[in-house]
Amino acid sequence: MPKSTRHAVYELYYHVVFVPKYRQPVLTGKAEPLESIFAEICDDKDIELVEAKIMDDHVHLFVGSPPK
Repeated sequence: MPKSTRHAVYELYYHVVFVPKYRQPVLTGKAEPLESIFAEICDDKDIELVEAKIMDDHVHLFVGSPPK
């Protein structure tokens, strides 16, 4: 659903992927702490964390942001 500001209507989303070098499974067992860290960072930056998927060897973030 599009959002609006005083002078604009927008629907702006980003799909961000973090991958460690050589795709080593370094994130095993770290999903819960990482999700809370990403949520805290998004709250601080006024970014909507739509979805976060944390696998053993990479992270997918789907975030929404107002235009600035």
